[in-house]
Amino acid sequence: MPRDWPLFGQKALRRVRLAEALRGVTLHVSRDRLPDLDDGEIYHADLLGMAVTDQNGQWLGKLIAIHDFGAGEIAELAGESAPTIMVPFGGERLLAVDMAAKTINLSVPAGLLDDAIDGDAPA
Repeated sequence: MPRDWPLFGQKALRRVRLAEALRGVTLHVSRDRLPDLDDGEIYHADLLGMAVTDQNGQWLGKLIAIHDFGAGEIAELAGESAPTIMVPFGGERLLAVDMAAKTINLSVPAGLLDDAIDGDAPA
């Protein structure tokens, strides 16, 4: 961790009591304090609400969250009426992001979503 990290310093994190006090706390950083991104980088927050399709152009849902449980990123998608679904996200699975069209194209493993979606985009 860099010494000039603006949220808290290394000494503070070494103290168990302070670290425990941060458990479950949501930290907020205003957008203007975030670093500039390099070409090809995108903040996850900018992707939320985008329409997601698979490698065949089939509509999967709208991106409502990106999770990382330790084995890679997972996109949580909401359909029109079905429960949310989770699909692999990032790396080779992320085929394209069109910021202007607000769309994301993912490569979904064969059979993963059998019977899970209807494939019809909302009107």
